[in-house]
Amino acid sequence: MHKFSDFAKPAMLDGQKIKISELFNKPIAVMGAKITKSKVNNSECLQLQIRMEEKNYVCFTGSTVLIQQIKDNMNEIPFEATITTVGSAYQFT
Repeated sequence: MHKFSDFAKPAMLDGQKIKISELFNKPIAVMGAKITKSKVNNSECLQLQIRMEEKNYVCFTGSTVLIQQIKDNMNEIPFEATITTVGSAYQFT
């Protein structure tokens, strides 16, 4: 017998699309995350569902630091955070 998880595609995250740069240094709630293969290059892409100021947003990034932080903490979602920049890297704080 097949398992649903073996053939089902993950549900899309919903919300208005927003540039990640518009989230820098603002309090946000990460409500969902999905890591897929990038359509632009041969790397990973992080899709985040964000709640900010009582509205849902979705943003995309190839930030390796944010991708690793999400992989390490996927079970903690939802969580509150701020996205900051350190040099040219983005990170949750």
